[in-house]
Amino acid sequence: MARLEGITEQINERLAHIETELSDLRNAVKSETDTLRGEINALRAEMSSLRAEMNALRAEVMGEIGELRTEVQRNFKFLVTIIISVLFPMWVTIILTILFKG
Repeated sequence: MARLEGITEQINERLAHIETELSDLRNAVKSETDTLRGEINALRAEMSSLRAEMNALRAEVMGEIGELRTEVQRNFKFLVTIIISVLFPMWVTIILTILFKG
């Protein structure tokens, strides 16, 4: 009988030790989980900040592209005007010279 009580006491001690280790493991996992959640939240905040910055840069670039388009159109119109004002009289002069010379 004493032997059974000793075995039972030894089993109780081992189970108590296992419960303590399990509790420590749970606490460690919870601590790591909380740390990871904090890091994830910090990364989410940083990503949100980066998204806002990217949207601002995108708006700025789109504005610059719009300005460049306007400038290119204005310069193209100016070029066409120069070509017409210089080449057209030249071609008319050449055609008239050919027609009246012959």
